[in-house]
Amino acid sequence: MNHKSKFILLLIVLLAFGLRLYGLNWDGGFHLHPDERFLTMVASDIRLPSSISQYFSTATSPLNPGNYHQNQFFVYGTFPLFLTKVLAVIFGLNDYSHLHFVGRILSALFDTGNVVILYLLTKKFLAPFLYAATVLPLQLSHFFAVDTFLTFFIFLTFYLLNQKKYILGGLIFGLALACKISALYFLPIVLLFILYHRKLLPGFYFLLLAFISFRFFQPYAFTSLFTPNPAFIK
Repeated sequence: MNHKSKFILLLIVLLAFGLRLYGLNWDGGFHLHPDERFLTMVASDIRLPSSISQYFSTATSPLNPGNYHQNQFFVYGTFPLFLTKVLAVIFGLNDYSHLHFVGRILSALFDTGNVVILYLLTKKFLAPFLYAATVLPLQLSHFFAVDTFLTFFIFLTFYLLNQKKYILGGLIFGLALACKISALYFLPIVLLFILYHRKLLPGFYFLLLAFISFRFFQPYAFTSLFTPNPAFIK
């Protein structure tokens, strides 16, 4: 990439990030988005575990939303929740009135990352520019929800597969699953790609690393190493 291309891409990225941060407190602190409000309530309730063993203990982890009676209907991926919680604790914003701002900034960052990946996928400026200014991504990036995280990891998975980086692609696809389980709908596309290129062994590594990544970042989908959690399945 020459200096002119880098400069143009930088301008598009700055435009995207600026538009996504503009009006960060769009609801004046009233928590008007229902999904975001629920995620904020859950993130406010959960607590960081004291050890790695407690982190993986579905039944006892204070980080597991399912261990709080008011959060039994938590159906989102846990990676965005965990990341927001950790950063909120670090920056002293770990309360209902401020935690959602951390989530909104992260959402804006991840959606800006989508602009960069679109350039890497297309080597053109039109696609990232259009995405930077399109209404729906702009709207979603203002919410502490899981959609922008999911889109980022799906885009990144496709880019890595295109680069024949199956192991890293598997790790990233596992993160997509840990953002929203509906990422599974993209698995047939991945499998068709693997079969078309006759990369069966790399494809196996992809699936294995995807499982390991999902197992780590969505630990409460399981009750033991390989046993699915009935509450998660339900």
